[in-house]
Amino acid sequence: MLITRAKGVLIEAELARRGITLKRVGAELVGPCPVCGGHDRFGVNVRKQLWNCRRCDKGGDVIDLVRHLDGVTVIEAVEILTNEKLQPRRRNWTAKTETHRDGKHEQDRRALARHLWALREPLAGTITETYLREARGYSGMLPPTLGFLPARNGHAPAMIAAFALVGEACARSAGRTQQHYRRTFDEAQARRNREG
Repeated sequence: MLITRAKGVLIEAELARRGITLKRVGAELVGPCPVCGGHDRFGVNVRKQLWNCRRCDKGGDVIDLVRHLDGVTVIEAVEILTNEKLQPRRRNWTAKTETHRDGKHEQDRRALARHLWALREPLAGTITETYLREARGYSGMLPPTLGFLPARNGHAPAMIAAFALVGEACARSAGRTQQHYRRTFDEAQARRNREG
């Protein structure tokens, strides 16, 4: 991969290619920053292949160095280091389209959702209820569309929500809930208008 090849370029080799000379001090190369100047504010750790400039407050690997020196993007820095043009990746959309076309993907997702919903426990007395009441300040009735999934098989405990059940029943229920909230909002607004 081109980025891996770019990261493989030694910082000292890139500096030498550009004619930038630094003085060796132990495991580091030190000298003036090629961008801001100074005497010893620019340093390169040869062993770690990292650089930094204390005045510019920048540093990083060889790609970051090229970005700093040339004011370019990551892609342009990779192209400079490898002397090759980075080609955009082409995705294989056909395989994904075929999966969606036959409905298998959607069937698998629904089967997983049904399986997880079947494993749920009521919220009452769980850490999820504690979270909703104490952290989020919720004081209402716990909705039946929320459940608790206990920790299992390396997965942390979680809150689960039913966004769609079977057919029309869900849509009518959601509609009544939405109408209820709208009516409550309208009543509150009318009361504010009368009072003020």
